[in-house]
Amino acid sequence: MRVLTPAEAGERAPDGVLVLTTGPEPGAAIELWELRDGTRVVVGYTTFTALAASAGAGQPFRRLTTADLARVCGAAEVRVLLDELLPGGPRHPEPDVAGQPNLPLLEEAEPAGDLLYVPSRPSRPGDAEVGVELQRYRNRATMLAYTSAQALEAGCGPHQPWVSIPARVLDAVLAECGAEQVLLNPVLSEGSRHVAPVVDWTRKPRRETEWNA
Repeated sequence: MRVLTPAEAGERAPDGVLVLTTGPEPGAAIELWELRDGTRVVVGYTTFTALAASAGAGQPFRRLTTADLARVCGAAEVRVLLDELLPGGPRHPEPDVAGQPNLPLLEEAEPAGDLLYVPSRPSRPGDAEVGVELQRYRNRATMLAYTSAQALEAGCGPHQPWVSIPARVLDAVLAECGAEQVLLNPVLSEGSRHVAPVVDWTRKPRRETEWNA
């Protein structure tokens, strides 16, 4: 098994590691697993294809940068299990998207202004980096973008953290956060919105799950 330190995992996945989370909702906790020898690990993958082959296309996940992965592993005193098949086969099959609405993709609706407003993870003044919060739409990792802060609040609710970016750097942000597409001014369902002010996920409790391989 490829049990690695965060630094070793970062070398194998310089664009970030896709780690399993306990649910699809924003801010869901990162899963921790325990191997037979007692080693506790974060389960991560270098590509969505590898993640889907192991856990299923419907598996909730979050992309962590090398720095984020190091913080998580340091806080929980765990290592990284990279690109390994889960015991029992895929547990989250591809979701049924037949009833999902046809939301406009950016290539069908260009932003009118110079700035886009993007749902993000909580941030503090002086932060050098802010994590983009992705959604799953039609089985693809999707970034949401809004043409104004008011449109973002209408689409995501009053508790959604956000960051503004110049529209010209959209392609670079998409590549950096690992999104496969972007939706312009979508309206999230009530079940997909934050219902209270968002707490930094690195301080949320994590679930421990026994590894039965």
